[in-house]
Parts: sequence; C-alpha cells; structure tokens
Amino acid sequence: MYNRFKFTFISVLLALMTFSLTQSAKGFALLGQFASYQIPILGYNTAYLGDLGGPMALGDEYRWNVPVVVYGFDETFVDYFGSKGMTEVGKAFGILNNLPPTSKMSAALTEFPLDTTRQNFRATTASLLDVKSFSLGYMMEGLGLANPERFTWLLYNRTLTGPAPQVTNYFVISRNYDPVTLLQTNAVNGAHYGYVVHEYTVPTFYDADEYQKVDPDFVGFHSVASYTLFANVGTYLTGLTRDDVGGLKYIYSPKNFNNEGVNPSIRLVSGPAAVPGTVGGGNVGGGVTVGVGATSPYGSSFGINSIATALPNPYDSPFGTILTNITLTNVVGGVINTNVVGGVTNTPGTNLPVNIALRAGVDKITFVQGRFDSLLGVSFKNITNTFSDRFVTNGAFVSQIVSRAITTPDVIFAAGDLGLINNLRPVLSFRSLGFTSFGANNTVVGTRAGPGVIFGPFVVIYNNILPIEYNARPGTGFDDTSATRFVRWGSYDGTDTEPTVYPQGASILDVENQVLTP
Repeated sequence: MYNRFKFTFISVLLALMTFSLTQSAKGFALLGQFASYQIPILGYNTAYLGDLGGPMALGDEYRWNVPVVVYGFDETFVDYFGSKGMTEVGKAFGILNNLPPTSKMSAALTEFPLDTTRQNFRATTASLLDVKSFSLGYMMEGLGLANPERFTWLLYNRTLTGPAPQVTNYFVISRNYDPVTLLQTNAVNGAHYGYVVHEYTVPTFYDADEYQKVDPDFVGFHSVASYTLFANVGTYLTGLTRDDVGGLKYIYSPKNFNNEGVNPSIRLVSGPAAVPGTVGGGNVGGGVTVGVGATSPYGSSFGINSIATALPNPYDSPFGTILTNITLTNVVGGVINTNVVGGVTNTPGTNLPVNIALRAGVDKITFVQGRFDSLLGVSFKNITNTFSDRFVTNGAFVSQIVSRAITTPDVIFAAGDLGLINNLRPVLSFRSLGFTSFGANNTVVGTRAGPGVIFGPFVVIYNNILPIEYNARPGTGFDDTSATRFVRWGSYDGTDTEPTVYPQGASILDVENQVLTP
C-alpha cells in the first residue's frame, strides 16, 4: 500500500515538474533592420528564406509609437478576395484588439495558451491556406516580432583557419528571449530547440537550423510569429500563443524606454507640459480620440523606394502608385521581401512637436479599418487621432497633446501577380516594412542596429494568380489529369461551415471534385 502510494506520489510530482518546466520554457525574437553581421552568406536576408528583417538584440527592438494604427485594403485585394476576405482579415485584427494592455497582463502570462494552431481536414484535402491566419502571422512582423523558432540559434561569424585542408569555424549566438526573465533561452512555448549548422550550395549560404530537442511529444514550431514559414495546408489560428503575447508585452510595455522620434505626420496641439508620475510606471499615451474627416485622394507616391525589379504588371490602386513602386527581391521560400530604411523629417510648419526623446511603449495599440467613400473608391476618409504623447526630460514625464492626420493606411493588404520561385512554384506573398533606426540616439559608444520605430506602411500582397496547376515531361505528363495542384487561398475554421475558396466566386465543391478526379 505504501509503495503504491509512493509510486503514485512520485508520478504526480514528476508530472507537475514536467508541466512546470514546460510552462517556464518561453521565448520570443525581435525584428528590425539587419545588423552588420547579418549577411546573406550567414543565412540572413536570403532568397531562400525571404527575411523581412534581422533578429535584434534585447533593447534594439522596433515598434510603433502611436496608439492607433489604421489598416486598409487595396482594390486588387477586394477584386480577388471580396468582402469575405476583408472580413477574415478583420478577424485577425479583432484578435489583436482583444488583447489587454500590456500593463494588465500577468507576469507569467499563464492566461494565454501554448498552441493556437488547429486543423480543418476538409481544407487540408483542398490544399487551402487560411488568409486570416496568414494575416495574423504577418502582423507579428508588422508589430516588431521575428520568428523565434528560426532565430533561437543563428550564425554570428564563419572563419577558415590553418593550412589546407583548412578548419571551418562557426560562431553561434541566440536572439531568443524569455518574456518573464528576459534572459536568452532555447525554448518557445514549452518546446526546446537545438541546432545543426547546414552548408547549402544552391544558393550558397550557411545557417544554424533549429530542431526540436526535448520532449518529442510536444508540438513545436507553433508560435504565431513563425506561422507563415512553417504553416501546413488546412491549418488555421485561433489566437496568439503565450510567447507571441510575451514578445508584444516586452516591446510595448510602458516600462520599456527608448530614445525615439515621433511619426512624421504628427503635429503639436498643445504643450509640452510637466505631468505627475514616476518614470517607469503607469500607462503612456493617455486617452485616444478618433475622428473621421473629409475625403481626400491619394498622392502619386506611397513612400516606398524602388530597389530592383518592378512588379510584373501595373495596378490601378486607390493608394496611388504603391504597387508599381514596390519591388520584388529575395524571391524564394514562399515570400518576397524588401525593407526601407530612412530618417525622420518633419514637414516645415509652425506646430512641430518635440521629436527625439526618451519614450515608453504605448501599452496598447488599437487597430482601426480605414474607410473609403465607396468600396472601390479612390478617396480615403481621413482619420485624425489626437492623443497625449509622454516623454522623459530630466527624470520626469512631460506631456504634449498631438494630433496625427492619417491620410493613408498604416497597413495595406493587396493582391498581385508575384511570379514564380526559381521558375518552379508560385510565390505566396510579398511584405514590405519601413524601419527607422534611432540606435545612434541610444548609445555613446559604437553602433547599434536599433532601437527604432516602425512608421509604416506595412504592405502585404497576396498572390492572386492562384490556383496554378503544374505539368512536366518527362514526368507526370501534359494534361489536367496528371497535373500537380498548388495551394490556394481560403477561409475556414473549426465549425461545420464550408470553407471559402478564393478568388471570390470559387466553390469548395469544385475544388474537392478536382482533388478526387483520377
């Protein structure tokens, strides 16, 4: 009896210890402009992986420093995805809007789940990818989070030493941080990761690739920040995981201070004036007032620089020439990326706010959908956001009331012909994000890749050429019965509701009939 009780007690204790270790295994990664050592040969900004930015050291994070961010849809998105697609993307922002302020989150974040990935088997059979879940995953980048499973381990340097045959030396570091202790960690959402350095030849680059190291029964590679790289067909997201939230909590905490400038569109309403409060505590940003103004047409430029090859086709866009100004670079691995780096300039005027100063995180961002005078109109209804901008001077908070006239959305969703990867498979999406570094204002020695501010726009373009069928000879043949069918965009969840298939007007029944046709 005693032995049986002792065995049961030990079993329960071990189970509790395992649960405790799993709960304590946390990690997030920060996204920003590439540091000097983050070069393609070491696995950064490669055509194969399509990185939007590089993993940042703690303290070098990039973030929005406004309390309201506006998202909108290009006409090309509406043409392909219709109102249903707009609604589904809106659900992704609903998940973000439902997050509490970072100051209201628990220290251990136990109120958030470790895994939010689910499977819809009907969508799996039809090879569908969920547009809501991809949009939520991309917004992790748009908010300053990098893929933690990809950057748990990374290469800092590679050297060759000695006479022939030379010795190859790899120096490996981590850019994955525990959201509670802020220490480096090899874990994300309970799963631990080791690495193997691989030497790739086509194209030539080297990378420290992660593998799940501990507890093989635990499902790894499931953070929302990593979803768009590791997603399988038929999967979808129900929300953010604990460590996604942990990363956002760190970035936007009102206790996280960085020297940073204001958005160039911000104008002073009143102030600055001293306000009561202790540096390091309380909320930053104050009340938020959102008002809709008169309509105004867009200008001819959306502010994104051309880098290399233009998009295959011009588009008639309500955002001016945005889609012809964006360029396609790093086209492999299902994504295409570029990043834009620039300084802060204020338009000449008389109502200029205090610009570069020590500011805290805004605590919570509210996402608002931008509206047009008609569904496919070219006039965007301006949004004016008035709020209290607090910064630190001589160890005390100072407040200035500022207004931001938002004449173009901060986040844009569009659709376009993105071509093929190495002439073999379609590119899924393109993302572009502008980083502005204030690293020089946050150090007295050396250089830093950050911290910095995300001023936008953050642009996500989904491939609207899907679905595509592939034939090859010698191989499968040249007719429809022997074709390989690539993925296509869809919307679905865990209910019995039929999955929606895009482009709008397509039917899940037609797709299933194609799948089942011999």
